[in-house]
Amino acid sequence: VWNCYEVSWLRGGPRHGYLELTVACNTPCLVESKSLKLYLNSLNFKTFDSDAAMLQTVVSDLTPILQAKAEDVKVRLLTEEPPLINSEEWVSVDDEEFGDSSDPYSVDEGLLSMDQAAGDGEVCEKLVCHLLRTNCPVTNQPDWGSILVHYEGRKMCRAGLKRYLCSLRREVGFHEVCVEKIFIAIQRRLNTSKLEVTGRFMRR
Repeated sequence: VWNCYEVSWLRGGPRHGYLELTVACNTPCLVESKSLKLYLNSLNFKTFDSDAAMLQTVVSDLTPILQAKAEDVKVRLLTEEPPLINSEEWVSVDDEEFGDSSDPYSVDEGLLSMDQAAGDGEVCEKLVCHLLRTNCPVTNQPDWGSILVHYEGRKMCRAGLKRYLCSLRREVGFHEVCVEKIFIAIQRRLNTSKLEVTGRFMRR
């Protein structure tokens, strides 16, 4: 899911909105986020007969790049900025114990572990951490974001999840790569039966 905030086109006069782009996870390719931003900005002076025509153009342009089927690419126009999360559904790990480490900001998958006190039963949890900081490989500027982890499986140690995400503080990578890295680390270490990891990054 891409949340696109800089979307404007012409229909009579200038139009503006927030675009939510959803791409199926099994498409052969992904679109690089900076190129997506540049593409959307190329629509700033393009005239469309309707808002629906603009949305259809976006789908038609992106589908071959993603090597996807048309039904695997969905866009919708929002008139208000979408909320980050429904806070009632998600449990924050931000206040969990950070612990002591000689180098807490070196990436360490070993920080991810099961909650030994919870036993072997499976749970379904929605956890969120607002402390993620990574670095753009092009500008070397920090990217700040929130990571949402929705999983089913043995209960994970929430403090360990927080420490792992904070260990990425010097990580260099595009948003998509960083989120994929987190997904793989959790799946590899905790062997969840179901797992969804979402990154919501601040604009800059």
